[in-house]
Amino acid sequence: MEKVWWKEAVAYQVYPRSFYDSNGDGIGDLPGLTEKLPYIRDLGVDVLWLCPIFASPCRDDGYDIADHQNILPEFGTMEDFYTLLKTAHSYGLRVMLEMEISTTSEEHPWFQSSRLSRRALKRDFYIWRTPNWGDPPNNWSCYYGDSAWTYDEKTEQSFLHLFSKHRPELNWENYKLRQEVYDSMIWWLDMGVDGVRLPNLQLLVKPDGLPDAEGKSSAPGWERPRELFENQPDTHQYLREMRRKLTRSYEVLMAGEAKNVNLQQARDYSGEARGEMDILFQNEHLLVDYGPGGRYDLQSLDLFKLKNILSKWQMGMQEDGWQALYFGSPDQPRMVSRFGDDSPEYRERSAKMLATILLTLKGTPFIYQGDEIGMTNGTFSEIEECHDLESKTYYARMMREEDAKPSRVMNVLSTRGRDSARTPMQWSISRSSGFTTADPWIKVNPNHGRLNVSLNESDDYSVLKYYRRAIALRKQYKTLVYGKYVPLDDMNSQHYSYLRTDKEGTFLVLINFTRGRIFFTTPLVLRGKSVERVLSNYEKEDAKGDSERIQQYVSTLFHPDREQDDGRFFTLSNEVQLRPYEANVLKLR
Repeated sequence: MEKVWWKEAVAYQVYPRSFYDSNGDGIGDLPGLTEKLPYIRDLGVDVLWLCPIFASPCRDDGYDIADHQNILPEFGTMEDFYTLLKTAHSYGLRVMLEMEISTTSEEHPWFQSSRLSRRALKRDFYIWRTPNWGDPPNNWSCYYGDSAWTYDEKTEQSFLHLFSKHRPELNWENYKLRQEVYDSMIWWLDMGVDGVRLPNLQLLVKPDGLPDAEGKSSAPGWERPRELFENQPDTHQYLREMRRKLTRSYEVLMAGEAKNVNLQQARDYSGEARGEMDILFQNEHLLVDYGPGGRYDLQSLDLFKLKNILSKWQMGMQEDGWQALYFGSPDQPRMVSRFGDDSPEYRERSAKMLATILLTLKGTPFIYQGDEIGMTNGTFSEIEECHDLESKTYYARMMREEDAKPSRVMNVLSTRGRDSARTPMQWSISRSSGFTTADPWIKVNPNHGRLNVSLNESDDYSVLKYYRRAIALRKQYKTLVYGKYVPLDDMNSQHYSYLRTDKEGTFLVLINFTRGRIFFTTPLVLRGKSVERVLSNYEKEDAKGDSERIQQYVSTLFHPDREQDDGRFFTLSNEVQLRPYEANVLKLR
């Protein structure tokens, strides 16, 4: 595999609205982010990824872009952005923008022109169809559950939207539209932006004829035919066209998100010889606790299923393609609440355990703001406290059910809704967690008094300090970047273990995903090997100076290495005992 900087990088994702408010209006902004750049730099990351910051009516969280060449006024001005960009570069941070290119806002000038008449100049920038005898043009539903079509009285046609009606779908078969999109990207690259992250690539191209989906009902809006409108083959020719246009004059990092892809489709998007995306975000591991009803059909975590999904993608992208590594995002619950254990007893331990996985797998790690201090899900008791359009739509739909119980629905939204990961960054114990001097745009998690950056900075064994050490370790040993991934004990449903190995060395990663003590049976080939423990989330308990405890510990975990018995060097025994949520990274000597 080609060795390039973005494979060796670690990225940090910022949700600007909730990061830091500099002017006291309760909303995070770009000057606030600029002020906190030293914190991001000190984490050891290389790339700053900004969620959408473009001018928008924000009816769908800023993904409904109204102007591709301007900043949302709540976040600041273009001058504020340029200051952020220059400051980030001075700290050695590259800046990547998230740009939605499959839709725009209904308020975008393109759409305003498109809806003027059936012969409007930009009519074909979007997908318009004549209704079917009063019904929508086909029976597709959008991701929020209603019909994917909205009727426009002025021209007596309907436009397609796979998200909310405020985000009409762009027609990527239109050459002029594609050039306008590329020019918008180039405008930012000219300013000095280093990369773009493109969500929903699976939706760029629609099937010929927009056929009805076959389902249980012919009622409009009943079916969401992903097999029809996701990951169409023609998508790739347009992505290659985009790549040629952008890289002709710029060195640009291109990351893309494509949901519901299989391994071959993922390699098609990010294969080194394909000339499309550098890094691919896929989402199969995020569906592991979805029930038959989807996102809000809560299921308990199945570790056996999760680790086999992770292994499938590690093995499948071993030789070609490159993937993003991530557990958290502003569109998902907090990773420690979902994949770990957010109880007071185990929150820190399981947060470090998940960080160990994130930073030792093959791919480019993306850390979502707040995960580096172990932030947990926000909780909401009333729908008025929620801001996410999808959550509000789900609540309204559930309230139409005969046995609807608001408390039960709000519990689901607190567990799985997008707002649960969008609560303000917890900087300190002070009012509003140090995020703002005003009332924040969304309620602060009440646990900020015992979980914040300030407390993490003062504790040598905090989650934050652990992230810094884990990132430094990944940068020190390129085996953790390029080395082969070898899964171990695939059938075990309590622990996750694997090797990262190449000609430079071998690392053994041991993870306990449970609250209990478990045993890992050491493969024959590793028994008796001398190893150095280079990272552990039990480092505080096993710190030097507590010789009695460390000796008791190693006697049940490993056999101490007689040559260098200082708490770091061991000889692997036949069976390794792992404590609750324990994570170890061991370097074979």
